[in-house]
Amino acid sequence: MTRQRTSTSCLPGLRADAEAPPWVAAWCAAQQAVEPENRLPDAYTRAATLRQCVRTAWGGRRWRLRLSNRYGDAPLVVAAAAVAPACAFGTSRIDPARSVELRFGGRREVHLPAGSEGCSDEFVIDAGGPADLAITLVVHQLPPTQTGHPGSRTTSFVQAGDHLHEASLTGAVEIEHWYLIADLEAVAEEPVSLWVAVGDSITDGRGSTTNGNDRWTDRLRERWAREGLLASTPRPVVVQAALGGNRLLHDRVGPSLSSRFSHDVLGRAGVRVALVHIGINDLGTRREHWDDGDEGRQAFVRAMVQGWQALADAAHARSVTVIGATLTPFVGHAGYRPGAIDEALRQELNAWIRGTPAYDAVADFDAALRDPAAPDRVREGLHCGDALHPSPAGLQALAEAVPLPAVVERQAGGREGAARNAAAIASRIGLA
Repeated sequence: MTRQRTSTSCLPGLRADAEAPPWVAAWCAAQQAVEPENRLPDAYTRAATLRQCVRTAWGGRRWRLRLSNRYGDAPLVVAAAAVAPACAFGTSRIDPARSVELRFGGRREVHLPAGSEGCSDEFVIDAGGPADLAITLVVHQLPPTQTGHPGSRTTSFVQAGDHLHEASLTGAVEIEHWYLIADLEAVAEEPVSLWVAVGDSITDGRGSTTNGNDRWTDRLRERWAREGLLASTPRPVVVQAALGGNRLLHDRVGPSLSSRFSHDVLGRAGVRVALVHIGINDLGTRREHWDDGDEGRQAFVRAMVQGWQALADAAHARSVTVIGATLTPFVGHAGYRPGAIDEALRQELNAWIRGTPAYDAVADFDAALRDPAAPDRVREGLHCGDALHPSPAGLQALAEAVPLPAVVERQAGGREGAARNAAAIASRIGLA
């Protein structure tokens, strides 16, 4: 069903006129239809206060918040919204004196039809750098199908009634999901180069610490700060738009990356670089769509290559640089139980990623995590116990594997010297 969005002049990447300020995403979360087990409890879908913490990738003074009912099947009504600096990340505590009540088209209440998104009016909070912000929503009416981001790795708080500016939500129910919040954007007073990392649960932070903000994208920001890159011009910043269980080619828990790339990555305000790590869930579930004979395996590889190429082409058409990340090992994972054929396909796909000129640079996540003595497995200590998702140490290793901005800029525009393997694979599967 085709749905229309509201307040399109406030959506990322769209400007009302050429003189509009340079809005750049400072935090975002990819949206999906929330699964039944992750829904906001029914007792809190009417007349309830929802407080959610986020850590921004960079700071500013002039902000706006985007709310999403993108997957809702009925109107969403938010009676009031406010943003305040969080007193302690992962708690519901704020300073009421610094809580800013938002307006939407000048109104306190916002109505979002099914399938729509809407942006707040501009508001002011001084944050000279990355900031911990608490977003408080008083929900008047929540649709039966909820829109949100289950993999928040962050504690949210919900309580009956209107507690918009209260210092703490005493007695609130704690839930480790985000709902309805899609973007915080700030006006960039100085040049900013926004990197949007996209993929599955590895990029979304499975294996990271709840409220610890130690996803590999968080660690990448810390690395840039440690290496003095945040003083460069333009300043690099990274946000992530991943979804747990995501696949490149087919919907699963959430929409496929192929179907959401334009909105979730290219539609992000200020995007300059897309970092793509996707495909493990396609490998793990490939038998749902292709047989296990040689023709079926070739069709799978061909579809993956075409899917990645399409993302790169769409990004380049918008002058967005693309970094491809190799697929990490997952032999030993009990859910997918990969075997020799799966590993051979992973190696083939990684050879294409490393060699294709479709990507401007490559982050070799495979090399960062694999066990030198058993390259089909993640090295002990670098996974969280399931042989797939990185531990905090593994997430740090992924951050270290991302090429530096200067390297990406230098490589962008041609990697022909490494393209022989990618060309050979394309020829074998009939894409040459």
